[in-house]
Amino acid sequence: MNTMRPYQLSLLLLMFANGDLFATDRVVSVTGTYNTISSAVAASADGDRILVEPGVYNESITLSKSISLHPNVEGGRYTLNGGLLLNAVDGRTITVSGMRILEGLSMTGALTTLTTVRIVDSYVPAIDLVDPFVRLEMYRDTVLARVRFSAGHVIGSTIIGTSFSGSGVVELVGPTALSGNVQIIGNKIGQPAVQAGVYGVFVNSKTVWHIENNFVQVRDIGSAIGLALPAHPYTTACTIDNNTLFTDSSTPPGPSGFATAVDPFGSTAFNLSTANNAYVGFPDGWIVTTPGWDELRQSSNLACLAGNIDTSTGGALAGSSLIDAGDPDPRYLDLDLTTNDVGCYGGSNSRANFTTAMGSAVVGFMQAPRVVSQGEPVNITATGFDR
Repeated sequence: MNTMRPYQLSLLLLMFANGDLFATDRVVSVTGTYNTISSAVAASADGDRILVEPGVYNESITLSKSISLHPNVEGGRYTLNGGLLLNAVDGRTITVSGMRILEGLSMTGALTTLTTVRIVDSYVPAIDLVDPFVRLEMYRDTVLARVRFSAGHVIGSTIIGTSFSGSGVVELVGPTALSGNVQIIGNKIGQPAVQAGVYGVFVNSKTVWHIENNFVQVRDIGSAIGLALPAHPYTTACTIDNNTLFTDSSTPPGPSGFATAVDPFGSTAFNLSTANNAYVGFPDGWIVTTPGWDELRQSSNLACLAGNIDTSTGGALAGSSLIDAGDPDPRYLDLDLTTNDVGCYGGSNSRANFTTAMGSAVVGFMQAPRVVSQGEPVNITATGFDR
């Protein structure tokens, strides 16, 4: 087996653009021809782009077309002092980047075909896009309360977890009619205050999902990840890899009655692999296992004391017992090709990939096989962003 080095790979960057040769760019500024975002939206057709100058726009906007909204200045921001409504967007692809949405994002209208909503480098009070036909793609966003979705990616974001009613700060719930794995990777997921019975990540889905390289902090000493899983029909493994799960709470265990880092309840008849996770402050250990759960595979999940990690980032501190303590299998090698560190900064999906500012053109996320046999093709997909 040959381990692929990052510098051996060539990458075709896929931009968040429609690619229509006849698409139109419209610039919005408070003193320009289009002095509101709504006026530019009204003049646009599917495939057009709206480029917004920095400033505060005192309006709410409705999107019903396949259009993109971006800052007109690389790395810039603009504020929507209202709400963003996605109305009758069945089959559409909508991209929003660099926007501060102060009154929230909502969606109306029945969906019957793939609808993609991309939110990049933006601020949103909360996201609730649970629908069988919605694919949510989030990259490096900040969400004040929580994220709920049924399919897609939540990558490199900060989900703060302010007070709300629900089961998790990030919830993967409901059926999906869409193909493709769900990925929750490289995020900082937290709770600023005790919320009894709330998980950092809550999963109730039959799709294949991957929870990797997240720093999850919970204040109620229940569990960081909750799995309310029906029987899983897939032979492909779901994964919980290289996360740092942390609680500093002194409150009693939550409704589950125990304090494992991962809490599976309901059926456990599904294919799950967990490796190289660090967990701090969970007195009952990593995960509850049952005698009939033959498809659960575990390796190098380590309990440690809070002194081993930076409790603001989840990273292993110098001299920590987590350094080079991971599974030695080559598929888990760190970016520097040393043995994998345990926790959210280990492996090729290290949270370090997502902690720099967006700025200009970046690759939001790249998927490549960690190990390939000599002579086999290497399939790489990437999602990138450039205004």
